[in-house]
Amino acid sequence: MGRTLKELRETMEPEELVLWMARDRESPIGMERDDFHAAQVAAAIGGGRIADLMPRWGTAGDDDADAALDRLMGG
Repeated sequence: MGRTLKELRETMEPEELVLWMARDRESPIGMERDDFHAAQVAAAIGGGRIADLMPRWGTAGDDDADAALDRLMGG
C-alpha cells in the first residue's frame, strides 16, 4: 500500500479496514495465499483435495511441531 503501519492506522477509516478484511477473506494476501497455491499444485500433481493439503498452523492438539510437519509431508 506504500505506507507504514503507523500511517495506515492514522489515515485509514474503520469502514475501509472492514472492506480490506472482507477482500482478504475472498482473496487472501500473504502466506495463507502461498499455502493455498502450494496445496493447489500438490493436488494437481499427486491428487487429493486442496483442503486436505492445506497446513493447519497452530491448531489445537499440535503439541509436536514435527508431527504436524510429518502429516504435511505425507508421513
